[in-house]
Amino acid sequence: MNIMDVAQKSGVSKTTVSRVLNNEKYVSDKTREKVLTAIQELGYAPNWVARSLVTNKTNLIGVIVPEVDLSFYYSIISEMEKMAFEKGYKLFICNTLHRPEKETEYLSLLKEMRVDGLILMHEELAEQSIKTIQDWGITCLFLSGEILNSDIPSVLIDNYAASKAMTEYLIRLGHKKINFIAGNESEHATLNSRLAGFLDGVQQSGKEITYNIAYGDYSMESGYKIMKKTLETEIHPTAVFAISDDIAVGAMNCLLDFGFQVPNDVSVAGFDASNISTVCRPRLTTVEQPIELLAKTGIELLIATIGSNIIEKKTYVPFQLLIRESCMSLKGGEYLTTNK
Repeated sequence: MNIMDVAQKSGVSKTTVSRVLNNEKYVSDKTREKVLTAIQELGYAPNWVARSLVTNKTNLIGVIVPEVDLSFYYSIISEMEKMAFEKGYKLFICNTLHRPEKETEYLSLLKEMRVDGLILMHEELAEQSIKTIQDWGITCLFLSGEILNSDIPSVLIDNYAASKAMTEYLIRLGHKKINFIAGNESEHATLNSRLAGFLDGVQQSGKEITYNIAYGDYSMESGYKIMKKTLETEIHPTAVFAISDDIAVGAMNCLLDFGFQVPNDVSVAGFDASNISTVCRPRLTTVEQPIELLAKTGIELLIATIGSNIIEKKTYVPFQLLIRESCMSLKGGEYLTTNK
């Protein structure tokens, strides 16, 4: 059985059947219905496209991610894939590399593929991409962050509270010269929340804290370069708090290369609790975004609401500080420990 059999049974051309299979325009509703009926009666389902036209479901979930090779994204996508597979779904990963033209092409492809749902992990999506998603009307959520000025729901931790808690911890350890290393200097929600948490933690401490804020990107290379630039100045911090584990490990590597000991000379803390935070030495003190719980919550929420778009605006999962060997108490400070 082939596409010609479908064409003959439905009384249309092979080209028309192909257009229906590819969900193209210029086919009337009546003709489309005839072709779909013929497909169903013949049991013609040579590929997932044809099956999806019959069942109106592809069991595919699109994932938009800016840099799949960063530790946190790699870890959470791995968890999502396992959980989605157990529920009969497959993930289609779109690595945009922060390029708007790739976002446009991937969104067009995902729409053609008729994916059932969409997970976003990129807070710097172009305005046109956000408009495309909203006009599309697909079941969609943002995982581990949120997009400013949109109604796309989110599954995330309280980034402000988490950043403030880590800042307060460093201050309790006795640190009064703290550098905060952010990602890109842009107006996205996660950066804003983590930076606000750091600043409020400093300002509400009641202590005289000297701090500096530096911007780069989210890579280890960026953390290394920023730390190197800092060491070239006369004022060295006693603690560094980075917006991601990759940045923190890059900064830690730079300190070690230039003869500083972590944490004896400089304490370093990160954010995410991705896999890299446990394999580096010393192990990294970090804010834990519960990767397994985030993945589970996101996948289950999306699948449960496919076709309805009934998702709470924000769904929070708990965070915790994982206190490890990369931070040290100074005189008058307090040392806390956890088991992780």
